[in-house]
Amino acid sequence: AQAETIELTDRITYLTGSINTKSIGKVITKLLEFDDQSHDPIWLMINSFGGSVDAGFVLIDLIKTLQSPVNCVVTSKAYSMGAIITVFCRKRYIYEHGTMMFHEASYGALGEDPSIRSRIEFNVKYLDRIHAEIAAMIEMPLVEYRDNIRDAWWVLAEEALEAKFVDAI
Repeated sequence: AQAETIELTDRITYLTGSINTKSIGKVITKLLEFDDQSHDPIWLMINSFGGSVDAGFVLIDLIKTLQSPVNCVVTSKAYSMGAIITVFCRKRYIYEHGTMMFHEASYGALGEDPSIRSRIEFNVKYLDRIHAEIAAMIEMPLVEYRDNIRDAWWVLAEEALEAKFVDAI
């Protein structure tokens, strides 16, 4: 795969480590600050093992509403929620030795049986919608996408490009 040269600006923020309310809060603050200054592209540098689905979708929802396009670069790894955030960026890049991983969500439940069943039904509906959206974005039949992520779908940079998770290496 041919590497593409990009020119980063000083409008950069970093998502590293675990994705949680605190780490996302820092990124959101920077994104809002940059978007308030101008509507030039913003660069999100990602190196994350993943984390909270809820926190990740707060960031994704913001990315979708900003007037500034948010581009991302996977500098080393974008696993789990980090990979999903990558897919939702405007332009997506990965370093030559970067890796990505998509998988089915994992969660636990405590409480009374009816409450647990209700929460599981909700989670299935919520996650099915997310997986359908990702499959559509990468132009892959949903059944094929779900088969790929069943036992975790690990991809090298070239494979991420082929699967349309990124636009260039």
